[in-house]
Amino acid sequence: MSDKFEERLAHAIDEAIRGQLDGPAHESGTISTERLAAVLVGTGIVADPVQHQQDLAAIMDKQVRDSEGWSDEFVTTDEHPILLMPEDRQLFTSPEPRWGDEDQTTYHRRVTAWREVYRA
Repeated sequence: MSDKFEERLAHAIDEAIRGQLDGPAHESGTISTERLAAVLVGTGIVADPVQHQQDLAAIMDKQVRDSEGWSDEFVTTDEHPILLMPEDRQLFTSPEPRWGDEDQTTYHRRVTAWREVYRA
């Protein structure tokens, strides 16, 4: 088996087509794209990017939940914290919520120490 993705993909397509030509596709002369897609995903040649992203998010969420390094941060400001410069955001950040006036919103996030995330 080759290391190049294109060659692995071509091989998987050839195998899927050969498998279909032995069945009902042989009589009709057509190949089911749904069957071809299922074979490519089933063999792992093509990954579902949405499922992959969800899997990675679930792994990272579990790692964060399993860690004991939680700290809560509250930012009270009239702008979303992502729009603030880091030094300005730090000025408005506290470990406890501070309720400002009605024009300000308090944002909350849980923070852990940076650490390496391993792929499953």
